[in-house]
Amino acid sequence: MRSFLFSVFWLFGCFPSLGVVVEKFTFLDHNEAYYVHQDLPVVSLQLYFKGGVPLDPQGKEGRALFTVSLLNEGAGSYSAKDFDRKLDELASVMSFSAEGNGLTVTVKCLEKKIEETLELLALCLFEPRFDTDAVDRVREQMYTMLKEQSVDPSTMASKQFATLQYPNHPFSRFPTKESVEKLNVEDFKTYMKRQMGRNLLTVGCVSSLSKEKMAALLTKTLQPLAEKVPEVDVPKVVSKDPGGINVVNVDRPQTVCIFGHRGIEREHPDYYPALILNGVLGGVAFTSRLFKKVREEKGLTYGIYTNLSYDDYTTELSGSVSTDNKRFAETYDLIRSVWSDLQKDGPTQEEVKLVKDYLTGSFALNFQSSLDMAGALVSIQRSKLGLDYFESHLEKIKSVTFDQVKKVDHELLHPGKLTFVAVGNPKDIVTTPGKGAA
Repeated sequence: MRSFLFSVFWLFGCFPSLGVVVEKFTFLDHNEAYYVHQDLPVVSLQLYFKGGVPLDPQGKEGRALFTVSLLNEGAGSYSAKDFDRKLDELASVMSFSAEGNGLTVTVKCLEKKIEETLELLALCLFEPRFDTDAVDRVREQMYTMLKEQSVDPSTMASKQFATLQYPNHPFSRFPTKESVEKLNVEDFKTYMKRQMGRNLLTVGCVSSLSKEKMAALLTKTLQPLAEKVPEVDVPKVVSKDPGGINVVNVDRPQTVCIFGHRGIEREHPDYYPALILNGVLGGVAFTSRLFKKVREEKGLTYGIYTNLSYDDYTTELSGSVSTDNKRFAETYDLIRSVWSDLQKDGPTQEEVKLVKDYLTGSFALNFQSSLDMAGALVSIQRSKLGLDYFESHLEKIKSVTFDQVKKVDHELLHPGKLTFVAVGNPKDIVTTPGKGAA
C-alpha cells in the first residue's frame, strides 16, 4: 500500500492530470533524448541500444543475456562486491537487460549523486571486467534458469509458439545448456562492441536537472561510444500462422495455452480501431468477451487475456489461458467460437464505449514511477510517436468511431489462422495441424 501511495503521489504530484510536457535535447552532437522535468530531486534514465537477442550467432544463443548479466559483476577497478557496495553507498539503482530486441539500461539516483552514478555506468559499458569467478557464477545461474524453464509450462508454450510462428528466424532460437557452455569472454567483448554505437542508442530521461545539464552529463558519460556500428541484420517477418493446435504432453493437472496470429503494425492507419477491438476481444479484464464467456459464464479459468503487440520485426495478436485438463477442450472450442463470432458480427456499441472509457481512464496508471516514464519516452521515440504522444494518444482513442472498429474486424481477426499451443495433458485433445501448416 505504501508503494502504491508513493506511485500515485509521484504521478499526480509531478504531472497533475498527466499533463506531461515532453521535450528533447541533443547530446553527443547528433543524438537526441526525450526529456520530462520533475520536481523531485531524482534522475531516472533508460538507455536502449537496438540489437539484443537477435545479435546472438547461431549455436551461441544466450550470448546477449549472458553478457548483460555480467555488466554489473565488476567494472573498472571495482570487483563485483565492491561495485554493489558502491551503488548501495550512493543509494542508486542500475540494471541491464537483453530481453526483446535490444540492450536496455535503467538508472535511478538522487540528483546530487548523478555524476558518481554515471561514472559507474561508464565503467560498466566501456570497462566491464568479465572476471573468471563472475563468468562461472553467471554461467551456473543460466544453467539453473534453463533447467527451470525446461519444466515451466508457460515458457514451454511460448517457445513452441515462437517455433511454429517464426521458423528459421532468430525469434525461434533459444539458449540451451550447450550454447551457453560455448560462450567465453571473447564472445562477450564482441557483443559489447556490436552494441556500443551512437546510431543504435535511444534515451529517455526524467529529471529534476535541466535539459542542458543532462545533455552535458550524457555527453561526458557516453563519449567512448562509436559513431556508427553495423545495424542489426535481422529481417522483418510475418508470422506463419499455421492454425490448428500443437499439444506438448506434460503430466500436470492443468493445461497452459498460448494462442494467436499476426497482428497489425503500429503505423497502420487502423491501429487505434484495432486496439479497441482487441479490448473487446480480450484486452480489457472483466468486460472483454473472452473473459465473460470463459471465466464468468463457464468458470473455466481464473483469467484470460489477449494482447495486440508489435516490435521492430513483427506483429502479434496473442493471448493465454490456463485451465483444468478435463475442461481444456471446452475452453479451446469457446475461444475459437468467440474469435469467429467477433470477426463475423463485430462488436456492439456498448462494448466499444466500455473499452474506450477504460483505455482513456487507465492510461495514467501505465506510468507509476519515473522509471516507467523514462521507458515510455524510449518507446515513443522508437515508434516515432512524437513529443505530443501523451495528448495525441488519448485524443486518437476518443476520436475512433464505432463504424471504424466494426470495419477492422476482418482485417485484424483471422479465425482460420488462429494457432494454439497447449502444454499439459488435455483430455480429448491431440495435435491437429491447421490448414496453413507445412
